[in-house]
Amino acid sequence: MKHWTLLEKALFVGFVATLAYVLGGIVELQLGKRLIPLRWADALLLLLVVTHTHVLLCRQWDMVQARRWSLRVLAVLVAVLLTGTLTGQPFGQFYYTPNFGRVIGNIMPLAAPFLWYVIITGFLVVMRGFMPSISARQEAFAVATSVTIFDWLLEPYTVWVKGYWIWRTNEVPLQNYITWWSITYLLVRLLAPSVGLRWRWEWRTGFFLAGFLAIVALSRYHLGL
Repeated sequence: MKHWTLLEKALFVGFVATLAYVLGGIVELQLGKRLIPLRWADALLLLLVVTHTHVLLCRQWDMVQARRWSLRVLAVLVAVLLTGTLTGQPFGQFYYTPNFGRVIGNIMPLAAPFLWYVIITGFLVVMRGFMPSISARQEAFAVATSVTIFDWLLEPYTVWVKGYWIWRTNEVPLQNYITWWSITYLLVRLLAPSVGLRWRWEWRTGFFLAGFLAIVALSRYHLGL
């Protein structure tokens, strides 16, 4: 933490405080008490993590590499998610709901590509921080597999707890997981900068992802999913 800037520290504290607020609200609901307001919490958590992740990349790589990675990944994600929403391919037939926030052109929520950007980038940083010696192919495979497992854990929460998107078959199709594995593998293999991290043992993105999983696990436990 010694090399963190004041902005990074503030963003991290904001994430921890918001995460504690959300988890406390879920526990309060579990105990049968009045639920504290949580409607804005997911959006705030995502905003904090997106901002912190980009600032982290700017310092771990450099501003040019970080900006290039972020813009390219977001452009690909926007294109793929828009195609998926309009055509049902390559993920399977689904549609977004207003629960996921402001919608672009009545098609796709603004938050959708940023969510996947955070997940993919988060696992990329974790792999580079804790397994810096693996090959580029092994890195892409590891990140793609981690993202796919994370999606498998996330889907019941986003679909049946929060209702962010709905699968027309009322179940998550296998091709969704195959697609996310393939997209992630190609993004990391083709677009990820070849430079390593400036500071080793970077754990913050892993902490962010673990925080999301804590929300998912506690919510699913409360609802018996």
